[in-house]
Parts: sequence; structure tokens; C-alpha cells
Amino acid sequence: MEKSFVDKLGTVLSIIGTIVGIVASIIPDVFDCFSYYVLVCLSAVLAILAIFFWRAYLVRRRYAEGIEDLRKIHKEIILLQSRAKNLDSDKFLLSLHQICHKISKIFTKLRGKQISACIKYINETIDGGYYVQSLCRDADSFDRNDIEPIESDKDYIQDNSDFSSIMKDITKNLSREQIFFFSNNLPSEYGYLNSHLNESKLKKRLFRNYHWPLPYKSTIIVPILSVSKRTVEGTLYAFICIDSAKTNAFDKTTDIVILQAISLQLLPIIEFICNNHLKHE
Repeated sequence: MEKSFVDKLGTVLSIIGTIVGIVASIIPDVFDCFSYYVLVCLSAVLAILAIFFWRAYLVRRRYAEGIEDLRKIHKEIILLQSRAKNLDSDKFLLSLHQICHKISKIFTKLRGKQISACIKYINETIDGGYYVQSLCRDADSFDRNDIEPIESDKDYIQDNSDFSSIMKDITKNLSREQIFFFSNNLPSEYGYLNSHLNESKLKKRLFRNYHWPLPYKSTIIVPILSVSKRTVEGTLYAFICIDSAKTNAFDKTTDIVILQAISLQLLPIIEFICNNHLKHE
């Protein structure tokens, strides 16, 4: 039977501890002082390795728990989809808020820091422009200072680098996996546009990270997009967004994939609510 990660960790540390003991015992007494420093150095190496393997174990365990939580969300989404036609708008949105909150909790557990989550649906203006509006978000981020009343909570695509870059990518010959926005350090991205950010004033400041006005500095955004097409009209329904007040909050190789998987799971119910419950101009 294959050893567990903890068993392997114990084996490695036991071997290192044995080596430290052997080295300390075979050095002649005449070099006691030297032996002492060697033992201290080897002990320090042992401690560093122990911390490294223990952190690796914790990350592995968090992701295992996160995958299990994702399965639970998938079941809830399927249940909501089966009940969709029997729910009014308020109950439907309440269920989405609860799912959004659980998405936040999953990434908070995975990353070991508070992660916020929201879904913004896309709408079209009379003159052919596009904007996004909040559909739901996790319960812990309702008091953030970038949130406006629902009536005025319109973020125009052209005023936001993240949404506009995704819209451009959708029109290119890209696979679904390549369509996303990722940044682990927004303050360092000069020229970044956001409806709640005055870049013209901010760029004059020397310490952008310290004076950054948005409540998040790292973000991942993926589209909730029809499976069969990549064109915007009639197929791009919403964006699912996660963010953190910390820089370097996300792992690009894993977190994007997880969020894209969630967006695929959400597609049927987001498509349903956009077509049946939301008002469009």
C-alpha cells in the first residue's frame, strides 16, 4: 500500500534526524566547538525542511477539502436548476447569494486569506454599449466601499480593463481556457481602468500600493459563457469574479481552472435568470 503524505514526511524527517545524530557523534571531541556549530546548522536545515513539508501538506489538505466543497456546490447548483421554474426572483437570487458565499469560503480556505466573490451580469444599452451590474456576492463583502446601490451599480465595459479585455478575447480565436483576467498586483499595473478608480490622480503618487483606493489588489475574473459559441451577442451572460485585499493572493495555475469549472457549472442557471428574471434595457 502506498504511504500517505504524512508517513512520507515522517520518514524524511527521521532520516535527516539520524544523519544529524551520526554527524554529531563521529566528529572527534577535539573539535567539540566545530561539532556544536555543525549540529546547530544541521538542526536549522532540519527545521526548515520540516516547515516546508508541513506547509506543503497543509496546502494539499486544503485543496482536497476544497474539491469536496466544490462537489457540494455542484449538487446545490443542480438542485437550484431543477427548482428554477418554481422560484420567484427573490428566492432565486437568495439561492445565488448563498452559492456565491460558498464560493468565497472555498477560495478563502484554499488560499488561507479572505477572498471575496461576486457575479456580475452583462447588459446592453440602447445605443449598443455594454455594462455589467451586480447579480450576487458573498455575505462578507456587502459593506465594501466599491459597492453602490443596485440602481446605480453599473460598470461600463469600456471603463474597466478586466471586463473589456475579456470581451476582446472572446472575439479572438481563443479556447475557453484562455479567456480570463488575472492580476496578483493591480497597483503595479499602470493604466489599469476601473469604474471606481481615478487613475489620473493615482499615477502621480509615489507609493501606489499604499494609496490604492480599491478594496482589492488581486483578482481573477472569468466569463460565464455559452459552451457552443464564443461570440458576445446572446452567449456571454455574466462574469464571476474573486478578489483579495492582499497582493499575490492567487495561484494562476490552479485557481483559474477551478473558477472556470465553477463558471461552467453556473452557466445553466445564470442563463435562465438572465432570460427570465432580469430586466434589460
